[in-house]
Amino acid sequence: MGRGSRVSTISQKALAGEDLEDFPPYPASMIISGDPQHKAGGNVRCSIHAGVYQSSPAKLALEDYPSDELMFVLSGSVTVTEKDGGSTTYYPGDAFILHKGFEGTFEMRGPFRKLAAAAAASGEGVEWLAKQR
Repeated sequence: MGRGSRVSTISQKALAGEDLEDFPPYPASMIISGDPQHKAGGNVRCSIHAGVYQSSPAKLALEDYPSDELMFVLSGSVTVTEKDGGSTTYYPGDAFILHKGFEGTFEMRGPFRKLAAAAAASGEGVEWLAKQR
């Protein structure tokens, strides 16, 4: 779309895991297992922040998740385990929302890649994790 357009596009290359940029490391306190090597790209920022995130296998501890975030799994899988022990595994083609305040674990098997969208007012989209703690 041209200049001044009211439409944003997340590129097919980003969705395919191409042309992604290195993503800052997670704080060590979040990493339960693995050595997440991850990238992000195709980012769009407006009243929502959206983009593609990709990671090598890792398990993360999440506390007080800062926003409601819609996730659509593009490759790999992820098991989301709530603090009470309930868990669900999501595969390519699955979509779910991790709600603000979530506490539990996020175990990526992969390479894991997702399309994510979060309200801009509630955080910084896919970049918030690396800036936490």
